[in-house]
Amino acid sequence: MEWVDQDQEAQFARLWRPDDTRIITLNGEEDIGWVEFRPTGDELFLKQLYISPTHRRRGVGSQVMRLLLEEQQGMAQSMALFVLKNNPAFRFYQRHGFEVVRETHTTLVMRRAMAEAA
Repeated sequence: MEWVDQDQEAQFARLWRPDDTRIITLNGEEDIGWVEFRPTGDELFLKQLYISPTHRRRGVGSQVMRLLLEEQQGMAQSMALFVLKNNPAFRFYQRHGFEVVRETHTTLVMRRAMAEAA
């Protein structure tokens, strides 16, 4: 399949919803990542959690996860996400209570109850 910029831009526009995305800002000064999530019935789907490489392994992702879970408490019963099997973030999600509920050849589907501590 050939890459066509217009097609890729149209697909991105269909999938990206600004209201689902929050910029992660350090000390109100520096944008260091984003989190994108979407309510889907009684579940919250974590589409992306990205922290810039220079700010990883400093607890920022854990703080964002805790805040997201606290903020969305009562809005959904569970949170789910997809992660590639070879992505080191898999261990991060395990530490935050996510468990593998399904897998494909390349991807893991993970889920956790919202009521659990982050």
